[in-house]
Amino acid sequence: MREKCVSVIVPIYNSEKYLAQCIQSIINQSYKNLQIILVNDGSNDNSKDICDEYARKDSRIEVYHLKNRGVSATRNYALTHVKGDYIQFVDSDDSLNHKMTEIMVEAIENEQIDMVVCNYTKIFKKLKIRNEILEKTGIYSNREYLCNTLKDPGHHYYGVVWNKIYRTEIIEKYNIKFDSETELGEDFIFNLNYWTRCNKVKVLHKFLYFYGKERDFTLSQNKHKVLDDCRKELRNRKRIFAQYVSTFKQMNLYKDNMTKVYFYWVVFFVRQRHSVNHDYREWSEKDKTSWKKELLEDSDIMTSMKYISEKEIIQYSRKYAFDYWIKHICKKIGGIA
Repeated sequence: MREKCVSVIVPIYNSEKYLAQCIQSIINQSYKNLQIILVNDGSNDNSKDICDEYARKDSRIEVYHLKNRGVSATRNYALTHVKGDYIQFVDSDDSLNHKMTEIMVEAIENEQIDMVVCNYTKIFKKLKIRNEILEKTGIYSNREYLCNTLKDPGHHYYGVVWNKIYRTEIIEKYNIKFDSETELGEDFIFNLNYWTRCNKVKVLHKFLYFYGKERDFTLSQNKHKVLDDCRKELRNRKRIFAQYVSTFKQMNLYKDNMTKVYFYWVVFFVRQRHSVNHDYREWSEKDKTSWKKELLEDSDIMTSMKYISEKEIIQYSRKYAFDYWIKHICKKIGGIA
C-alpha cells in the first residue's frame, strides 16, 4: 500500500530567529513522505534566504515568496499547492516532536478518522509547560466535539490549526478556506467549517507540538492596546460568533445549546474587564470607563448575562484570574521582558 503523503504548510513572516529550528523539526520527522510548503509572506528579515537555503538541501521543500498578505491569505495560497492526502499546519516559530506526523497519520488512518488533535507544550525560554486537552482520549463525532467547545470556546485546542491533522479531500471538496477578513480567530472559523463536513475526531493525549517562545507576550502585547484596538476586536469577535451560531444551527444543535453558546461572550467580557484593570496601563481613566460601559451595553454581552448564571460568571472570572497570574509568573521565570 502506498504511504500517504502529508502536506505541511508553514506561513512565514519575519521569523528568522526560530525558522531554521522549525523547518529542521519538519525535515527530521520519522514520517518521510512529506510535501513541505514554505510560504514567505513578504518578510523583511532573513527568512527568505533561510527558506531558499533549505529548499536547496531538501527536494521535498517548496518555497513561495509573496507580497505581504496576512496569515489567512498565505495559508489559502498554500492550500492551492497541496498534493498530499493529509494536511498539517505549522507556525514558523514553533517546532514538532520528531514523531508527530507519524503518530497523527497512524491515528487518522487506523479508524478512518477525519481529524486528529494532540496536546502541546508551551515554551517560555527557560520553562516548558504542558497543556492538557479538555477531553478524554478517544473518538468523538463531529457533533460531540462541537458541543465540547462549549466548555471554553476561547481555548487554544479548538481555536488553532497547528495541533491537528486534516483530510485534504474534505478541505478541497467543500472549498474550506481561511477568512482573510477576520484578523483574530480565523483558525477557529476554519475549524468550524471543517467540523460541519467531517464525521469523526480523535483526541490524543500526546505532547507532540512545541508552541510559543516569546509569542504569547509579544504578538498580543495587551499593555500596548488602545481603545480602538479593543473595539476592532469586538467587531471581529462578532464575525466569529456569527459563524459559531451558524455551525450549531447547521448541525441542529443550536436549540438545545443556545444559552451555552452565549458563554462565548462571558469569556470575552471577563477577559476584557480583567485587561482593563491589569494590562491596559497606558490608558486614560476616561478610556477605561468608556470601554467598561461599552462592554456592558453591547447587545451580545447583555444577552449572555441573561443566559449564563452569576455563579458561572464568577467561577470563570476566578479561573481566568488564576490562569492569568500563572502566565505572569511563567513570564518572569522564563525571562521574558
